[in-house]
Amino acid sequence: MKAYLIDDEALALRKLRRVLEETGRVKIVGESDNPIRALKEVRKLHPDVVITDIMMPGLSGLDAVRRLNKMPQVKAKSILLTVLNDPYLAEEARAAGVMGYVTKVSADRDLIDAINTVLSGSFYLSPILRIPAPSKR
Repeated sequence: MKAYLIDDEALALRKLRRVLEETGRVKIVGESDNPIRALKEVRKLHPDVVITDIMMPGLSGLDAVRRLNKMPQVKAKSILLTVLNDPYLAEEARAAGVMGYVTKVSADRDLIDAINTVLSGSFYLSPILRIPAPSKR
């Protein structure tokens, strides 16, 4: 599978690339620290999935995904990668067309599951955000 990475922090981009490439199942076709430039590149590179940080200067990852979803030539599924453990923001992202919401704290172990889930057409939410059912006593 082909992935495109967007994050304004160089260290985060390097770590994300390393984690995905170590699996041997993901080919990174491009990356950018600038979401506006990334929009142009994604149109040309045709990745299967776009993984983007949510908080970036100029254009948020969520707004970048909204723009990508309006481009008919872009078929990539999108995953937001964030430090924000916020189930309400995850729901907003889902409503905006994001297919995955992964917290950075769990990205090492959850990202491949997230990619597989979104490529199968389902929404992925980091397990850390799931609210357990109340116990019966």
